[in-house]
Amino acid sequence: MQTKLARIAELARAKPKGSFTSLYHLLNEELLLQCHHELDGSKATGVNEVTRVEYDQNAQDNTRNLVERLKKKQYHPQSVRRVYIPKDANSKRPLRIPSYDHFQAYDLAVYA
Repeated sequence: MQTKLARIAELARAKPKGSFTSLYHLLNEELLLQCHHELDGSKATGVNEVTRVEYDQNAQDNTRNLVERLKKKQYHPQSVRRVYIPKDANSKRPLRIPSYDHFQAYDLAVYA
């Protein structure tokens, strides 16, 4: 797997304006589990309120399900949870918090 990713990275560097039609064939449970283990477990929970610890309890099935949805192009991120954090004395800044699946899928896309 690492060799394929390295080759894609090499092609992307060689042709920065080029594009890839699909990278879905590279998705697998092993890579997604690796992304899962690299995610910071202290992040706030999203709309579904699933934490990393809860995801860990059934990580193999959750990961398998997410890979299937991604490969079938049936993955649709859930709505994000919006909270407002203080910006200065008189204003607040909106912060969007996605679900754990979204964090994982995003991490996978960045990793790939």
